[in-house]
Amino acid sequence: NSLLKNNGCLETVRELLDLKINWPFRRRSSSGLTNYFFEDQLYSRPPVNYERIGEAVSRHNTMLQELESYFNSANELHTAEDLIDGLINKLVAQVDRLKVED
Repeated sequence: NSLLKNNGCLETVRELLDLKINWPFRRRSSSGLTNYFFEDQLYSRPPVNYERIGEAVSRHNTMLQELESYFNSANELHTAEDLIDGLINKLVAQVDRLKVED
């Protein structure tokens, strides 16, 4: 409950959700911001082509695929991973602070 009352936590969650709209690594042929909820594989997101940039599958593969990511270089992939890691770490730190305050 205190999580929902903490402006810092809410702002970081908003930043994470904002990636869906403003993802700088979205492939040009992306179908857009729509989401098909059914698990029938009719409209699954295309896989990220890590081989093309000489990289292993990212620890954030599921998120990167859902964001319809396309990377021109390994550096772009690392920038994307750092962005996601930074937001997750920021949220975890804020939640940890809430635990101390309670």
